[in-house]
Amino acid sequence: GRVLEPTECGAILEHLFKPAEAVQHVEWLARKIDPAFTEEKAYTNWSMGNGMLVITRDPGTVIEIAEKHGIKAKVAGYTTDNPNIAIRTHLGNWI
Repeated sequence: GRVLEPTECGAILEHLFKPAEAVQHVEWLARKIDPAFTEEKAYTNWSMGNGMLVITRDPGTVIEIAEKHGIKAKVAGYTTDNPNIAIRTHLGNWI
């Protein structure tokens, strides 16, 4: 959101990486401690293991460079003219 906010654009993030088992376990523990803890909080606070997003017009080149450096990369979604950010979670829910 920080990069998109000044542009008044948003994003649809529907292909994020699945969180590591350790991250999913921490999310589960958080819900045990606080039943009001939501998937939305987990994704907003922890990114659920998706370390970095790059906004580019040339994703193929960015992915190629990342992979040359041993970094897994893929297209996670796309930007929109709507200022909201929609995320499909690893459980298939939209937040």
